[in-house]
Amino acid sequence: VPQWSFDDAFSQEDLKNWEERNAKILEKIFFERPKDLDYSVELKIDGLHMVLTYEQGLLRTAATRGDGKVGENVTQNMKTLETVPLKLDKPLDMVVEGEVWMGTTMFENINKERKKNGEVLYANPRNIAAGTMRQLDAKIVAKRKLRFTAYDISLVKNTGNIPNLETQKSELDTLE
Repeated sequence: VPQWSFDDAFSQEDLKNWEERNAKILEKIFFERPKDLDYSVELKIDGLHMVLTYEQGLLRTAATRGDGKVGENVTQNMKTLETVPLKLDKPLDMVVEGEVWMGTTMFENINKERKKNGEVLYANPRNIAAGTMRQLDAKIVAKRKLRFTAYDISLVKNTGNIPNLETQKSELDTLE
């Protein structure tokens, strides 16, 4: 599944421009301009974007966004995160996207230890999370208590009795 980055919006004008770009895309797809749009507002988690692929309900691969087409395979490390299900309730083939992140307390504890050892301190939790996921030693990954928060289902096959996934709310409810 191709990957992209989110656009930032810092002003009302940025938001209007974003809405206009999306309205044009929707018009091309549906051959008419959308009249009423609903929005879903979510927390912005500053972490490492991950793409998890499940086959028959089992986690098969976990990869970084990479260049949008090819990312780094970090499956073994993702399997150490308590917030990543290794097996789904149903035998679905699906691609789930989300962020791997580190909490503030863990970040502060790691930097305290580094300071005590005379090591250079990490700049922010996102950088530690990204570097940790690229570790060759999964035990280090497990010790750092990273979290994964899913926010998108990109592809689903064998849907069975999964509810309609046409809205972001329905996707988030399914991911819960």
